[in-house]
Amino acid sequence: MAPSAFRRWSDRAMFVAIFAPAAVAYVVAPREPLAAWPVWGMSFVPGLITIVARATRRALRPPAGAPLPDSAGAWLSKVLARAGVPALRVVALDDAPSVARSTFFHRPARTIVLGHDVHGEHTVRAHAISALAYGRARVQLERPRLTRMLDAVCVHAHRQYAAGVALLFGTVITGDPSLRWLAYGLVAIAVVSQAGLVAHEAIASTKAYELVRDEVGDPASVRLARTQLRRALTLYVVSLFAYGVPLAAAPWIPGGDEGLVSPGASLEGFAAVAAHVVSAVVVLAAVAGLVSVVAPRALDNLFGALCAAVGITWTPLLLALACDQPAIPPWTIALATVPALIVLMAPLGIVARWVGERVAPEPATSGLHRHGAGADAVDRVSLRELYPEQRTVGLVERASQLVNRLWAVPLALAWLGWL
Repeated sequence: MAPSAFRRWSDRAMFVAIFAPAAVAYVVAPREPLAAWPVWGMSFVPGLITIVARATRRALRPPAGAPLPDSAGAWLSKVLARAGVPALRVVALDDAPSVARSTFFHRPARTIVLGHDVHGEHTVRAHAISALAYGRARVQLERPRLTRMLDAVCVHAHRQYAAGVALLFGTVITGDPSLRWLAYGLVAIAVVSQAGLVAHEAIASTKAYELVRDEVGDPASVRLARTQLRRALTLYVVSLFAYGVPLAAAPWIPGGDEGLVSPGASLEGFAAVAAHVVSAVVVLAAVAGLVSVVAPRALDNLFGALCAAVGITWTPLLLALACDQPAIPPWTIALATVPALIVLMAPLGIVARWVGERVAPEPATSGLHRHGAGADAVDRVSLRELYPEQRTVGLVERASQLVNRLWAVPLALAWLGWL
């Protein structure tokens, strides 16, 4: 067999080995938990509210206004040069279209990266976005401690929210509310993290407005830019309220002792063997995760990632097999619900994102691009240039990865008789 053919077959075999147990879980899982759709449905609240907010913003989008003399990238470069900030560089991202739309500040290289739909545009919208990128750069450089805290915490806000909702769902299906404090705690952390991000964006938006007001001058353009900045900040505020939905709905979450899954017969035959195998895999994946946190260089990155993928994607099958076993402590089932629900909900999340991209797509470029001799003088970089080496994973992120692998370990140990 040719090496290329062998590679294709090995990739397919690996794909089946990783995701087949999750597919089986859809078949063997009990249907009673579906009745708690108001709880697990909260997983989609932030995404759905964001889609509605973006669609509303797009429908009420202000007119583009008169074209400005300079493109957004050239304008921001001139502003930085006049302000005596030579250390900040303004570039366009030269990557695939889906990636090149990104606008961000790369702190290690002190580089403001503008998406291809921003850098060459002469619209007020593009100038406002480039000014907001400058505002974010100012905040990150002037408040390094705040930035480090947001980098360590806020990037995981969506994970904390998803884990909190999933654990809340686990307490409902088991009828054991003992871990509900942890579920609400995770949601509260997500809310606090998002609140910090809103504060960060509000400061950056203020600096961006001051820049546009002082440098653009035209009152009509300044008003349009202020509207653009306000609407950008609104998306962050909307997400903050969305993250608080489970906390607001706490009084209506069922809290009785009766779970949604009734005790069933003990597993026998192939089902019992499968539960043992999956439990062993989950425990081994957790051990590999522990090694990757304590001694990250002791474990190959690819092997560690494979262990994590197998340990998490096999959890739904373990939960489906063991959730109705009377000898299993309910709290272990509630914990294992976190990775299991996230995996099982992934296809619905993909569909929701696909629908969202069509209901509220990113605004198209206006066609008011830079032209003439200066068009070829745009400073462009790729993500590979900005990140020439593999990014070092920090302690907080490694610990978060380890926690993701530990949710199902108590259930696996209980099934193996070690708990």
